[in-house]
Amino acid sequence: LLVNGNKNVTATFTANVAPTVSITSPTNNAQFIGPTNITIVAATDDTDGAVGRVEFYSALNSQPSTLNLIGSVTNTQPPFNSQLIWTNAVVGNYVLTAKAIDNENATTISSEVQVGVYPPPTIVITVLGKGAVAKSPDKATYELGEAVVLTATPGRYYRFSQWSDGVLDNPRTVTVGWTNSFTANFTP
Repeated sequence: LLVNGNKNVTATFTANVAPTVSITSPTNNAQFIGPTNITIVAATDDTDGAVGRVEFYSALNSQPSTLNLIGSVTNTQPPFNSQLIWTNAVVGNYVLTAKAIDNENATTISSEVQVGVYPPPTIVITVLGKGAVAKSPDKATYELGEAVVLTATPGRYYRFSQWSDGVLDNPRTVTVGWTNSFTANFTP
């Protein structure tokens, strides 16, 4: 505020600039095996003040308008980066967002980050004809990228002809992915 000799008053007001925020981890389209804990990191900045709080939200892709507050982090010291661990994220496809609130209550919402939480991989075996298939190791669930040996053993008077994907090797080694379904074909 400035008063000059003519008693004129001049006032200069500066509008608050909203903070910036972006989710830096996880990356868009990240995939997890769940239920699991997911670390969410947001980079924030405020050019004319301080970021006071960052709120983290999730929404199921099937219900994008239903935001669920995962948690918030109070952050008043530069560099204004915030990290939160989302505990026990269950199976589903999610949209994550972060909301930065500055010291004057201006807010900004980050761009969306898509993440998928999937059940642990399994191997589904189907048999056409008479025979059996053994898995080694034989477990209920597997790790992504794990090697598993499938051995097809024909029943009496049958022979193994091929796997449904055309592979003739028996036994065969497969690498576990998100979906793992194999059919062993046995012919008389």
